[in-house]
Amino acid sequence: MKDIIIYVSKHHQNTKKVVDFLTEKFHIEAVNAENFSKDISQYDNIIFMTGIYAFHLDESINKLIENLPLENKRCFLIYTSAMDVDSFGKAFIKQIQKKNVSKCAFAHVPGFCTFGPFKLFKGVRKNHPDANDLEKVADFYQEEIADEKSKDNRG
Repeated sequence: MKDIIIYVSKHHQNTKKVVDFLTEKFHIEAVNAENFSKDISQYDNIIFMTGIYAFHLDESINKLIENLPLENKRCFLIYTSAMDVDSFGKAFIKQIQKKNVSKCAFAHVPGFCTFGPFKLFKGVRKNHPDANDLEKVADFYQEEIADEKSKDNRG
């Protein structure tokens, strides 16, 4: 099985830190969503990664989810935000299930944020994502994606 990360990272580069960690640790290909033009048919596991911007996934990620042929793919969302609000992941699940994917799951990674009222406090979740956050996302990858690949290879 082949994996790809499709990501957007703006502002504080929280998502990019996670992308860089996963690509180095697991040797996963990563492409910025804003200039994505790959043939998705060669990938089994599609990992969408984005920060939460004004309480939503980045629009370029939403457009790709809407337009890519994701049927029978395994799709995942890893999002960075100051708040661990399941509603972001649940909205992704609802959106992605319309595409008849074979599996979907999501994970949250804490990220530094200076949006809106958080500016007054010079931001929240400073120094995140940290090493502990990165290890948790590595666990998510291994449990939700890599373990499934091992099962497939065992037959």
